[in-house]
Amino acid sequence: MPIDVSLLPYETGDFDALTGLYASYFSANDRLMDARYLSWQYVQNPHGRARLVLAHEGSRLVAAMALVPARLVKGHEELLAYYVVNVLVHPEWQGRHVFGKLVRRAIDFVRSENAALMGHPNALALAQWRRSRMVFHAPLKPSLVLSVPWPFAAGGNARELGDIRAVEPLVRALLDEARGDSQRWRVNLSTDYLQWRYQAHPANTYRLQRIFTSSGEPGGLTVTKKIRSGVNLLVDHFMLKEAALSKARLPLLTVGFFAGDEHDRRGAEIALPLRKRIPFFLTSYARPIDSRCVAGLGLSTSDF
Repeated sequence: MPIDVSLLPYETGDFDALTGLYASYFSANDRLMDARYLSWQYVQNPHGRARLVLAHEGSRLVAAMALVPARLVKGHEELLAYYVVNVLVHPEWQGRHVFGKLVRRAIDFVRSENAALMGHPNALALAQWRRSRMVFHAPLKPSLVLSVPWPFAAGGNARELGDIRAVEPLVRALLDEARGDSQRWRVNLSTDYLQWRYQAHPANTYRLQRIFTSSGEPGGLTVTKKIRSGVNLLVDHFMLKEAALSKARLPLLTVGFFAGDEHDRRGAEIALPLRKRIPFFLTSYARPIDSRCVAGLGLSTSDF
């Protein structure tokens, strides 16, 4: 029986079929088996509703891929990108080139929209994405992020962020600066996006912190989460030019992943002697993308 591949926006009625597929990999308490999580990831995103690439053999769902939209800005340009997540092929259908069919359907869709496709593929998926001529950029490498540790932090240079509406002027300033920077792509920020992406996450707990400049003005935001006892991950940072990441009051052991040619850190990290690398592709069918223009994206669209 032939395998049919379709692409449609996610609807809540898709949940039962998806969880039937996800159950071939995951336990009942996994986040992908939770309707709230899928609604958060696929429906509530202010940048748009996710698309599902679905492979059926007859009436049975045998594979799926989700494309989560992320709107990027660079100077006066805007780019709609789709981040690839939750790629699954049922074990009984592996080895039948189903994953390649999903990839080709996703590429056809993104090309038709003059959009971009991006992702951080794992080792199993890497070869297929390379065969599909994705444009890979500098991989992300782990670094220890230097900051003012909590026991020695001077008061006032960083503050915990509660109500996201309190930083609306800062978010507007960050977006204005992104629109004035013609050198690199950044996420199209809004308080709605930050609230959805970090504060409303149904599974992860993030810590958002405001960073202040030496003159006492709000200068940026950092986002971290605990990944194990005593170790935290810098998921993202959004900084005005006059602000320094090193002024953040991050936990003492905070690790970040940065592109090899990322040029905006200003000595705020020490490379770790680890072999771990996170591949990153961003392939645009609207315009060529220079690797230097995407070096600042980091994990900003991925850590779902």
